[in-house]
Amino acid sequence: ELSSGAPTRRIEILHNIDDIWGSSALTVGNWKLVKGSHYNRTWDGWYGPAGIRDEKSYPLDTVSSCPAGQIMVELKMLPTGDHITQLRRDGTVSCGAGAHMANECNPLESACLFDVESDPCEYNNLASEHLHILQSLLARLADYNSTAVPPSNMEDDPRGAPQHWNYTWHNFGDEPEPEVLLNDNQDW
Repeated sequence: ELSSGAPTRRIEILHNIDDIWGSSALTVGNWKLVKGSHYNRTWDGWYGPAGIRDEKSYPLDTVSSCPAGQIMVELKMLPTGDHITQLRRDGTVSCGAGAHMANECNPLESACLFDVESDPCEYNNLASEHLHILQSLLARLADYNSTAVPPSNMEDDPRGAPQHWNYTWHNFGDEPEPEVLLNDNQDW
């Protein structure tokens, strides 16, 4: 496994189940199921590469100067700069030049299925071509969801509106409710 470098026995990743938004995702083997969406598909799709991709811009000296890197230097276990660069190349997912949605996924209409081994950027929805796999993953997702604790989110509380707290983040729920004292025996 991770500590020994041995292959893992795990083949499933439950990415998410969100019963409030009606979205979920599950990967089993090389198949990934995507169901539902957030904010009317605003956040759907691939966001592009994260981090520094230009090898010449990657500061290799920061690897050896960080606390973990310093320990690896002391133990004579820090890979060479060329080896670190090669590890980064090997770990970089490339969607290919000009890659685009071949068979668009609209998870608000129906569940989508991707072969993430051959399509790591999830451009080709294969749900209609592999209905048996889609149904199997939907059943597995239903199994997971049957054990989930129902969401306990509460409606927005108007007492937390930013204008009540000088437009700053504030845990208004910790504030005591104001106590109103009435004295019926006193004449005003």
